[in-house]
Amino acid sequence: LADVDSLPGVRDLVRLQPGEGDHHLALVHWILSSKSLAVNTLERDEYAKLCNLMENDCTSAPAPNFLFELEYSDHLNTRFEKTREGREVFYAFHGSRLENFHSIIHNGLQCHLNKNSVFGEGTYLTSDLSMALLYSPHGSSWRESILGPFLSCVALCEVIDHPDVKCQVKKKDSDIIDRRRSRARNSEGGDVPQKYFIVTNNQLLRVKYLLVYSQGKHLS
Repeated sequence: LADVDSLPGVRDLVRLQPGEGDHHLALVHWILSSKSLAVNTLERDEYAKLCNLMENDCTSAPAPNFLFELEYSDHLNTRFEKTREGREVFYAFHGSRLENFHSIIHNGLQCHLNKNSVFGEGTYLTSDLSMALLYSPHGSSWRESILGPFLSCVALCEVIDHPDVKCQVKKKDSDIIDRRRSRARNSEGGDVPQKYFIVTNNQLLRVKYLLVYSQGKHLS
């Protein structure tokens, strides 16, 4: 924590001479380096395109201050497509505390770590951004971050439409709810509510975009 608190801004880091601040550079390398993905910055006007992915007008929640896209390695893309097996992919939001996102980005969303089990075991997602934001309170960020001192983050995930994704879905060519998909294992609250999805297999989803909300001063 002492190294984090004393970590200088990026502009100062790039000016370090050889041998200076090696412990800070090692920390930054550990935080940022990954052989499996890259994090790309998107322009804010890309938000409208994300709303189109959701088939949602996104008026129920404020627009994020920053957008990022996760670009996965060829190996991980191939594995995801193999798991998909030609099934449809849809998008849904996942809210979590700010301090959880380093693990979420590098390790993915893990069903067994979910603490919300009212409607059964699995990773909870929603088609409603305002609902996801309820689970993403603002938290203190790195004090030198140009994004701002207090941030909130929501993940927009790619989800494979598979029977292990529990939700309110109608049977094919029918108006009847498919009960095999409407309830997750060990549910205490009954069927999965409307606008929610419970993913019971880690391989069926991955984070694709990060929506970041900044509270306080930041560089626009």
